[in-house]
Amino acid sequence: MEFTTRVPACTLSRIIPETVRVIYEVLKDEYLKIPDIEEEWNHVVDNYLRQWNVPNCIRSAMDGRHIEFKVPLSQGSLYHNYKGTNSIVLLALVNAHYQFIYVNVGVNGRINDGGVFRESDLAKYINNPRNPLNVPKDKPLPNMNQSVPFVILADTAFPLQNHILKPYPSRNLSHNEQIFNYRLSRVQNITLACCALHNYISKENDAYLHGAVDIEDLEN
Repeated sequence: MEFTTRVPACTLSRIIPETVRVIYEVLKDEYLKIPDIEEEWNHVVDNYLRQWNVPNCIRSAMDGRHIEFKVPLSQGSLYHNYKGTNSIVLLALVNAHYQFIYVNVGVNGRINDGGVFRESDLAKYINNPRNPLNVPKDKPLPNMNQSVPFVILADTAFPLQNHILKPYPSRNLSHNEQIFNYRLSRVQNITLACCALHNYISKENDAYLHGAVDIEDLEN
């Protein structure tokens, strides 16, 4: 960046960290807020059923991604992952429109996705019997009578829990199990500032396209 911007590296090393910190602080409350009232959860559920044909889904795909970076020599192998690189893990949930609704960044790359989730505040909230996030009460699936929990969709790296739904093992699947895995996998196919900016651009662009933003406001 020093060569492309003609800004000295010592100056960039101050500007960039401060800029991304401010971006995140300004945008996080509006654009990276996890739902915490039942009405917000129901909105997520309705969108997910309509767009992806999966009922009782309070959050779309949960997955982890490695964010590679150059590690100081003093850190040794702490951030060394199974891919042979150094990284921190971004654990994220997205809604039916691919917008982040929860992110957890910073766990060292040696920890697998299930371990990152286990130690996250999300795991503590979602498994708390007092239901601090106000997740809706269990309800029947369409055309059924037995109530079932609302779930997060995840892959095989995560534990099977009351609120986590993961695929069937890949061998000897029935037709219905194959359909289930297909629907689950469709939504599975740096960091805090990037996530917030992604949601900001997505939401504001959607508002403009649907006429919620006046073109004169944008010009001003």
